[in-house]
Amino acid sequence: MPNDKISHYLAFFALALLISHGLLLKIRYQLVLLGSYGLLIEWVQSYLPYRTASIADFAADMAGALTYYLIAAIISLIYRHFFQQETNHAS
Repeated sequence: MPNDKISHYLAFFALALLISHGLLLKIRYQLVLLGSYGLLIEWVQSYLPYRTASIADFAADMAGALTYYLIAAIISLIYRHFFQQETNHAS
């Protein structure tokens, strides 16, 4: 993955983290918001003479966001399995 794609990936991973903690939206709406933002960025870049639009950049954006939500879901499952199970047994 070239350096530019890594930057897109990490930026959208971070944006997903911030949006998931800052907005009270369902995950699907958060993903729509992030996807729309990624498309908007690429569309604007297509009009700038010193930039180019790239579907690969958009793919890296979405991969970063989806990775965040996947990791968050796995952590949530692990937390519920180990910590909520203990509280149920303690009652």
